[in-house]
Amino acid sequence: MTIGAKAIAIQGPLGNAAGVALQGGSTPIGAGLLLPEMGAGPYKLSDGGIYLRSGTAVPAANYPAAAQSDLLKVYGIQQNGLPTPVVASSWATNGAGIFVVVSAGNFTGQQIIVSRDNGQSFQNASVNFALGNAPVSDVAWSAALNLFIAVGSYQNAILVSTSPDAVTWSQAATISGTTIYGPRIAVNGAVIAIAANQNDLNPQTQVWRSSNAVNWSQAALAQTISSNGIALQLVATGGRFFLVGGRSNGSAVLGYQSTDGTTWTNASLPDYSIQNARICAGGGVFLFARFSQLWTSTDLGTWTAITTAPGFGGGYPSALGLLGIPSFINGAFLIPTACNSPTFRDVNFLSLSLDGVLKLRWLAGQTSAVANDCPLLIGAGSTLIGMNSGVQNSGSAANTKYWRTTGWPAPDYVGTPLTAGVQGPNGQSNLVYYPRIG
Repeated sequence: MTIGAKAIAIQGPLGNAAGVALQGGSTPIGAGLLLPEMGAGPYKLSDGGIYLRSGTAVPAANYPAAAQSDLLKVYGIQQNGLPTPVVASSWATNGAGIFVVVSAGNFTGQQIIVSRDNGQSFQNASVNFALGNAPVSDVAWSAALNLFIAVGSYQNAILVSTSPDAVTWSQAATISGTTIYGPRIAVNGAVIAIAANQNDLNPQTQVWRSSNAVNWSQAALAQTISSNGIALQLVATGGRFFLVGGRSNGSAVLGYQSTDGTTWTNASLPDYSIQNARICAGGGVFLFARFSQLWTSTDLGTWTAITTAPGFGGGYPSALGLLGIPSFINGAFLIPTACNSPTFRDVNFLSLSLDGVLKLRWLAGQTSAVANDCPLLIGAGSTLIGMNSGVQNSGSAANTKYWRTTGWPAPDYVGTPLTAGVQGPNGQSNLVYYPRIG
């Protein structure tokens, strides 16, 4: 069988039948090939290399011809050794090699994981909240203060801790409230804002602002919002905060905006349905995503729908299903896709540039064990890292793995599509990324 210029024969799993010639040269260790879908391996090719399935399957139906080979850009090399199984829910970076990741659902209270070597390794750390064994709910980086800021809640208080290095943390503030839970944080220049829900029975949102993470003043919202049916979300870019939550009666999404963290006014939204609404911000642009739909805005007044994608033959990839938690990295929004699909076990994501170009990308070394196991994408500059964010498999040892590339947006590998009628073993017509491990 032929993929590009290479005639591939598989010998394996190792120790089984011998293969035939591999034409076109060998692949260096750490790189890989897109091969017809097989098992996990490892497999030995006739070039002497040993290849292990990474988990990235590319269904042939997703690319019509070799002219669409841009769809086969694959990113990341799988890494092992996260200190704790991770269900990543939020993250922050100082842009200089330090990453902080918050994990939902399976971490001991106050625990985060931290990398100080640009994602080469991660270690556990504690934010040292002063009260109880409170979990961390969100984290942000303040360039004005040169500090990481972590927030959590314990009974009637919002807890705030800070750190210059993400390793040594100290309690900065305790903000009193009424059965506070789920605080979110965002930084807008020299201003920091926290939004949190007030109680479980009749959720009402409190908003607080500070310029030093120590002294906080409460702001007022003209209309109560809550997290009924949607997680409270708070982002900032271009001198503006953007806050989204559910109405207090749970009927729809409500949005607010502020330039100073004190005065909050209504923000228009492109879609007011509550389910699966997600927001992100960066480069002076706000992103609103719901199910498989995307909109962008620079003023939170006018929204532009993303309706075409060159990589999909001009059509919009609505079949990719629910979208995951979006991130803004190195000038582009990165949005995991197919987060509700039991058929897309191998994870892909969309990249949306600030000028509106939408493309499909594939993740090497990221396999979804169950539906909803989308990755959370984190990064800075040319470093891109993916960690599992699905909650159904939170205690799995598989969640101690992550993938990493240091060449974003250049791919680690660009494959060549299968020609029409060519199928792999067992009649399958997918391509799968197999990095060489030996």
